[in-house]
Amino acid sequence: MNANDAAMPQDIPNCPECGSPMAGREGGPVETASGGRYLPVQCEACGHSDMIRLSPSVPPARPAPETVPSRATFAYHDGRAEGRADPIDCYYRLSAALKGRQAALLKQRKSREVEPAEAATDELLPAVRSVFQLWPECTDVDAMALLDGYLAWLAAEELRGREFADMVACFGADVLTFPYPLYIRLWLNLDRIRTQWAAAVAEGLGVATSNGRVNRAFLDAISATPAEGAELEFQVNSERAERRFNAKRGLV
Repeated sequence: MNANDAAMPQDIPNCPECGSPMAGREGGPVETASGGRYLPVQCEACGHSDMIRLSPSVPPARPAPETVPSRATFAYHDGRAEGRADPIDCYYRLSAALKGRQAALLKQRKSREVEPAEAATDELLPAVRSVFQLWPECTDVDAMALLDGYLAWLAAEELRGREFADMVACFGADVLTFPYPLYIRLWLNLDRIRTQWAAAVAEGLGVATSNGRVNRAFLDAISATPAEGAELEFQVNSERAERRFNAKRGLV
């Protein structure tokens, strides 16, 4: 039996005859002529038999990020040899070592005043050496050059990822697997999708900040069925009409 086809114990109902637990019978699942797969089950108490339809096989789970060796994509020299590191892991470790002050220290390091710049460098150096595991042969100048190279590398990768970030935000991660002609057509519609989002926000704000009549399509979009949409339209617009009536007569 395929492990993906096995019914979990909680998926097997109790016996409809006596209410006792049922269990899978020997032989495993069977396949019908139409392609469906069923698991024969039998009541442990009264012997009643039944068939349970199996769900489609579940695809294997993606490996956890820490198990993917290709994450070590940033190359650098550690003072003795070429090394590689996970740039995201390095970012978080730097942040932890500097207690979240990395942005302020990097800005201070560029100060035109010598003392603040040197103080920032003195605080950055130990963190850089620890995170990238640099040997003593790597000088302080080399270590700070490594930090500058790492930050430049991150900025370049951020720029390269902008298109993909936009596409995934609009169409989901699967868009990266689409045939390229379709990918291009979707890319050409990015501005249109963003405009639709902006229009939806503007419409929502307009509804929330006015007492005017609400469009049927707007209320139907937030209802489960057309009937609920019609009822909601009646309730909302009736309440709004009453508020307009009262406002004209100074009753509110």
